[in-house]
Amino acid sequence: MSPLAYTGERMIPGAVDTATFWEHVERYRFAVPFAEGKNVADIACGEGYGTAALARSGALSVVGIDVASTTVAHAQLKYGVDARIGSAEAVPLADCSLDLIVSFETIEHLQHPERFLEECGRLLRANGQLIISTPNPNVYQKGCQENPFHCSEMEPGEFKARLRSIFRNVQWFGQRCRFPRWTRLRAGTRLYTLGRRIFNPLHHLDVAHISNDVTVALCQSRPTFLGRHFTPESVRSIPATAPLEGWKYLIAVASN
Repeated sequence: MSPLAYTGERMIPGAVDTATFWEHVERYRFAVPFAEGKNVADIACGEGYGTAALARSGALSVVGIDVASTTVAHAQLKYGVDARIGSAEAVPLADCSLDLIVSFETIEHLQHPERFLEECGRLLRANGQLIISTPNPNVYQKGCQENPFHCSEMEPGEFKARLRSIFRNVQWFGQRCRFPRWTRLRAGTRLYTLGRRIFNPLHHLDVAHISNDVTVALCQSRPTFLGRHFTPESVRSIPATAPLEGWKYLIAVASN
């Protein structure tokens, strides 16, 4: 099986930098506990590692949806998951057939993001949940060129309003609001190394040569330090009264 081409956008284990790897893995680590005993869809499943993690975590069923046929074939062969071709704006699944939808870094790629959220509302059962993420352009774009793959980037207020137009209940989480103090130390110093070992115990892994099984296992793993996996990429709860603007990535758990 030939590997998927790395374009700089889709997360492919072994091809991305350390920070990008952990950003994506941490999102699935957050989502996996929601999947147990549920019918789940991973929309814009990409390479398939996250779909595999959800499928191996006690879900009743998991289907991955992706618009690219080569990506779907790759996920099927590499991980043995149920992956199907489909657009996020027209998902090929029946009404009220899902308990959980997971869709990370998808909505900003869509010409009609409102159609995607309407589809999620159609697919979910009465007590179903949507776990969705998107970058905050006010933070994500700092010092970076415009992302050619993104056509619908939304500021926090717009993202919040779009979700509220479909879902009554929305809980907010974020990634990379600020870095722990030890990360500001010069890399290679003893204090930096000590901080990395204590607070970031999994970052010693060589993600450039990481295996499929290890990637999936990391998506399923639980916090490892004092009940919390404390890294710059960890998903953290945002209090209801706190602003959303400072976070690089916003993650919402939405339901009716």
